[in-house]
Amino acid sequence: MIVQRATGERARLDELANPAPLSPGELRSIAATISSSGYSLERLDHEDDYYFSHHREHARLPAYRLIAQDSGHTRYYIDPVSGDILQKVARDNQWYRWLHQAPHRFDFSKVARSRPLWDVLTLALLSGTTVVCAIGAYLGLRRFGRTLHAPSDDLRGR
Repeated sequence: MIVQRATGERARLDELANPAPLSPGELRSIAATISSSGYSLERLDHEDDYYFSHHREHARLPAYRLIAQDSGHTRYYIDPVSGDILQKVARDNQWYRWLHQAPHRFDFSKVARSRPLWDVLTLALLSGTTVVCAIGAYLGLRRFGRTLHAPSDDLRGR
């Protein structure tokens, strides 16, 4: 049974309500079930490049990071209290994180995710995008206005 105390701390209890933390044997069993091809397992007390907090999305720490010895080096983040998989990051997710999420969420590093730096950089980039869009709209409307007022070649020649 998993309980949450008034302080927010979570704990695993046995059937008699005694503390029953996840044992190393149980953790190895979970890891072997997840990856039969071998794995490396370590406890994370800090965020890494794929498991991190971003504004209102909070990464639950500590957690265990299991890196499977498969072709994609799939990463699993495991809750140390319940043994549940918190997040899975396969090869496709790793590419997606760096080629899509990082540029769109501007979260390349912990420093870039920190506020107010993230706010300032994001607002600067959004302002630049707004200026470029406004200039494009202005030039498009100017060109559209010229084509409406220009005499038609078909009517002049006849």
